[in-house]
Amino acid sequence: MTVNENSWTLVAQFSLDWNPEKLLAELQRRGINHRIVRDEQRQSLWIEQPEHIVEVDQLVRKVQEPERRAAQDPWRYGSATPLRRQSHNVDIKKLASQAGNLFRQFPVVMWAITFSLAGALLDARFDHLVSFFYFPTTEEWSLSTIWRWLTPIFLHFGISHVVFNCLWLWVFGSRLEHVLGSAKLLLLITLTGLGGNIAQYLWSQSVSFGGMSGVVFGLMGYLCVRQKLKPHPLLNLPPMLYGIMFIFLVLGITGTLWQLFGSAIANGAHLGGLLTGMALALMSSPAPKR
Repeated sequence: MTVNENSWTLVAQFSLDWNPEKLLAELQRRGINHRIVRDEQRQSLWIEQPEHIVEVDQLVRKVQEPERRAAQDPWRYGSATPLRRQSHNVDIKKLASQAGNLFRQFPVVMWAITFSLAGALLDARFDHLVSFFYFPTTEEWSLSTIWRWLTPIFLHFGISHVVFNCLWLWVFGSRLEHVLGSAKLLLLITLTGLGGNIAQYLWSQSVSFGGMSGVVFGLMGYLCVRQKLKPHPLLNLPPMLYGIMFIFLVLGITGTLWQLFGSAIANGAHLGGLLTGMALALMSSPAPKR
């Protein structure tokens, strides 16, 4: 069974072995039009009226909570197998399966995170190789170095740097990949990365920079403008989140972050990525009807 994404909204996804009967019965009782779509990997819950998204999300959590508690402590909550306490050892196969599902659902985001982690590892263990991935100087500009116009987005200097960027990349990127598709997100990351890197080079006149934050601000700028021109329920993020990122941008540009933490901030990349993302949203989204 397939669902028309233009008229139906995806709310939640479950494993194939989960029984949704209680949830479906409650949705039926509340008069919420819904569909369950099953494929080889998962079950997907779709609803027809977007205004019920919050209500259905809370209902899903309420239905699944007893099952989560039983899985965490079968002696206290009465698991189906009470004779032996469940093992808390890490299930490598399960983790690999979950990681594989994420790569299938969000390949661009997951590979961007993977390359960012690799860039952090490169700086930590093989720092003498980092310069090969820096933005090229004016004297080095040629077709043979064109790939270095983008590679600085994967370089990260420290754990907090890579964790911060990967977190926001997941928050913005996973939603955009679900709505726009992998090809468009890949193009968006490439263009915002280029815009941020070029702006940072012009800002600082130095090639010793790196990080995915220019892309993160680019995705945020794209989301912010696109929601104004072409709203989508899955791209509706809290205004406070945009406020936090804007405050971070201002504190970086004014030098406050440098004074507080003593770490260099790629303000040019942040501003360049943000403006590139906003411009791409303006070009790709139709003007709202009056």
